[in-house]
Amino acid sequence: MHSYPLKNGNKTLLFSLINDISDKRAYETELLLFKKALEVNSEGVVITDSNGNAQWINNAFSEITGYYLEEVFGKKCEYIKIRHTRSRLL
Repeated sequence: MHSYPLKNGNKTLLFSLINDISDKRAYETELLLFKKALEVNSEGVVITDSNGNAQWINNAFSEITGYYLEEVFGKKCEYIKIRHTRSRLL
Protein backbone atom coordinates (compact mmCIF):
# COMPACT_ATOMS: atom_id res chain seq x y z
CA MET A 1 0.00 0.00 0.00
CA HIS A 2 1.26 3.46 -0.91
CA SER A 3 -0.27 6.68 0.40
CA TYR A 4 0.40 10.23 -0.68
CA PRO A 5 -0.97 13.51 0.65
CA LEU A 6 -2.79 15.68 -1.90
CA LYS A 7 -3.52 19.34 -1.31
CA ASN A 8 -6.85 20.68 -2.55
CA GLY A 9 -7.17 24.29 -1.49
CA ASN A 10 -7.25 24.32 2.34
CA LYS A 11 -7.81 20.58 2.52
CA THR A 12 -5.20 17.86 2.55
CA LEU A 13 -6.49 14.58 1.19
CA LEU A 14 -4.85 11.21 1.39
CA PHE A 15 -4.48 9.28 -1.86
CA SER A 16 -3.85 5.57 -1.30
CA LEU A 17 -3.03 2.85 -3.77
CA ILE A 18 -3.60 -0.75 -2.73
CA ASN A 19 -2.37 -3.74 -4.76
CA ASP A 20 -3.71 -7.27 -4.40
CA ILE A 21 -0.57 -9.44 -4.26
CA SER A 22 -2.27 -12.78 -3.58
CA ASP A 23 -1.66 -13.99 -7.17
CA LYS A 24 1.99 -12.94 -6.93
CA ARG A 25 2.43 -14.81 -3.64
CA ALA A 26 0.81 -17.95 -5.08
CA TYR A 27 3.12 -17.74 -8.10
CA GLU A 28 6.20 -17.31 -5.87
CA THR A 29 5.15 -20.31 -3.77
CA GLU A 30 4.81 -22.41 -6.92
CA LEU A 31 8.23 -21.28 -8.16
CA LEU A 32 9.81 -22.29 -4.84
CA LEU A 33 8.18 -25.71 -5.12
CA PHE A 34 9.58 -26.20 -8.64
CA LYS A 35 13.03 -25.03 -7.51
CA LYS A 36 13.01 -27.52 -4.64
CA ALA A 37 11.97 -30.33 -7.01
CA LEU A 38 14.88 -29.50 -9.32
CA GLU A 39 17.36 -29.22 -6.45
CA VAL A 40 16.58 -32.66 -4.99
CA ASN A 41 16.28 -34.43 -8.35
CA SER A 42 18.84 -37.24 -8.72
CA GLU A 43 19.22 -36.44 -12.43
CA GLY A 44 21.63 -33.71 -13.42
CA VAL A 45 19.75 -30.57 -14.42
CA VAL A 46 21.17 -27.49 -16.11
CA ILE A 47 19.09 -24.46 -17.04
CA THR A 48 20.42 -22.33 -19.87
CA ASP A 49 19.57 -19.00 -21.41
CA SER A 50 18.36 -18.78 -25.01
CA ASN A 51 21.96 -18.98 -26.26
CA GLY A 52 22.70 -22.24 -24.45
CA ASN A 53 24.79 -20.66 -21.69
CA ALA A 54 24.43 -22.28 -18.26
CA GLN A 55 22.48 -20.17 -15.74
CA TRP A 56 21.72 -22.72 -13.00
CA ILE A 57 22.59 -26.33 -12.14
CA ASN A 58 21.45 -28.71 -9.43
CA ASN A 59 23.62 -30.72 -7.01
CA ALA A 60 23.26 -33.90 -9.06
CA PHE A 61 24.78 -32.09 -12.07
CA SER A 62 27.80 -31.22 -9.92
CA GLU A 63 28.11 -34.79 -8.64
CA ILE A 64 27.87 -36.26 -12.15
CA THR A 65 30.14 -33.80 -13.98
CA GLY A 66 32.42 -32.52 -11.22
CA TYR A 67 31.56 -28.90 -12.10
CA TYR A 68 30.02 -26.32 -9.81
CA LEU A 69 27.88 -23.35 -10.86
CA GLU A 70 30.76 -20.88 -10.51
CA GLU A 71 32.70 -22.87 -13.11
CA VAL A 72 29.95 -23.32 -15.70
CA PHE A 73 27.87 -20.16 -15.30
CA GLY A 74 27.66 -18.35 -18.63
CA LYS A 75 29.41 -21.14 -20.53
CA LYS A 76 27.91 -23.20 -23.32
CA CYS A 77 26.99 -26.67 -22.09
CA GLU A 78 28.40 -28.34 -25.20
CA TYR A 79 31.92 -27.49 -23.93
CA ILE A 80 31.44 -29.03 -20.48
CA LYS A 81 33.20 -32.38 -20.21
CA ILE A 82 32.68 -34.88 -17.39
CA ARG A 83 35.65 -34.65 -15.02
CA HIS A 84 35.04 -37.87 -13.11
CA THR A 85 37.04 -40.92 -14.13
CA ARG A 86 35.14 -44.08 -15.06
CA SER A 87 36.18 -45.81 -11.81
CA ARG A 88 34.91 -42.87 -9.76
CA LEU A 89 31.49 -43.05 -11.43
CA LEU A 90 31.12 -46.79 -10.77
